[in-house]
Amino acid sequence: MELEAGDLTEIVEDGKATGVIDPALSTAAIVFLCQSPGLGTYLALRVQSPERPQLSGDDWSAVVERLITAVAPRS
Repeated sequence: MELEAGDLTEIVEDGKATGVIDPALSTAAIVFLCQSPGLGTYLALRVQSPERPQLSGDDWSAVVERLITAVAPRS
């Protein structure tokens, strides 16, 4: 995770430099946000139970796409 965090930090800093990411936002907070869904998904998939609804890759992709669209810069 540390290697990934380092890579994400570089990406976020590049995004700030090019104006794609608001430089007022904390790089650490953005990196944390980027890593959190992956870690949560990993944990959720390890806890298989009949009570937990199963989702398809398409369902998950649709939600993530909406989230990314919602936070994208407006042109």
